[in-house]
Amino acid sequence: MVAKNIYPTAIQKILATVCAVALAFSLSGSILAQSNVADRFKDVKYVKTAEKKADEIEGELEIDKQNGGIRFLSKGSELVKVEKPQVTSLLYERTSRPRYVSGLLLAWPLLFTKGKKHFLTIQYKNSAGQGEFALLHLDKSNYQAILAAVEAATGVKVERTID
Repeated sequence: MVAKNIYPTAIQKILATVCAVALAFSLSGSILAQSNVADRFKDVKYVKTAEKKADEIEGELEIDKQNGGIRFLSKGSELVKVEKPQVTSLLYERTSRPRYVSGLLLAWPLLFTKGKKHFLTIQYKNSAGQGEFALLHLDKSNYQAILAAVEAATGVKVERTID
């Protein structure tokens, strides 16, 4: 009777490791391919305009790379949906205002600085052909990525106005 070696050899260990790594790369590639269908941006606020006061609703902006659609989602509901052919123009505005209150209450050097806000206005035509707009307040950490993604997805050049 011949005794069999039940312990894996070094070659078997290397083959098992190579197979595991190859499997991991192939699975991660398919997951990444699925995630690249749409870009999602957090820290975006939809400015809902009313007669007297505007309310800012926090949510996520989703930009579909394949179809060029733009959606604003808040708490699981869709507040704005614009398809690529509906977009007529895109306008980016950066506003600034002096920090008087912070300068007086916290530290006087803040009197010489300005707070900046970033806005994206999407003008589009609804299904009835009437002109509408969506005003989005963008965060300073991701406004440049949002502008580039919207421009690439819709094919419409973003007009830039800096105050």
